[in-house]
Amino acid sequence: MNESEFSEVYPPSEDSYLFLDALELDSGFLSELRPTLTLEVGSGSGVISAFFCSSISKPLFHICTDISLTACYASLRVLNVNVPSTSVTYDVINCSLATPLLPRLYKSVDLIMFNPPYVPTTSDEHKAASSTIVASWSGGRLGREVRLLCWLFGSVKSYKFVVPNLLAGIGIFLVFFR
Repeated sequence: MNESEFSEVYPPSEDSYLFLDALELDSGFLSELRPTLTLEVGSGSGVISAFFCSSISKPLFHICTDISLTACYASLRVLNVNVPSTSVTYDVINCSLATPLLPRLYKSVDLIMFNPPYVPTTSDEHKAASSTIVASWSGGRLGREVRLLCWLFGSVKSYKFVVPNLLAGIGIFLVFFR
């Protein structure tokens, strides 16, 4: 990607590289898991998905989601350049978190990866961050106001417990908290 394309996409940063280190350290365990369906939520530049997919030798279908359409294009481009097409099929979906996938992928995702935004911002900044570049790093008050808790554990309105309902019986949820 060139610099102008990255201006609207969260570039790989320290947190991204720490996530890659964790994936590398867990590679033996993840290989034993033998995932067939994996998901990265908020894929941004796509570097985490590309690293993961390029390290898998078994057949796999991988999905990236991002609220930013520009980030979706970036993820697809990075995957196309870095992932051998022999064993991994992938797709990128423009949506918030992964809630739209829930009915179809109920209890079938083997691995969910999520590197949530964590930069402390005002509540107003956080609320205004929808599909803009701000959404990629805005963590709200104390950097922990990501809509993550409602997404993880459901909300009073939706009664959806998304992560537990997406994960397969022995599924793994890798999340980076700073």
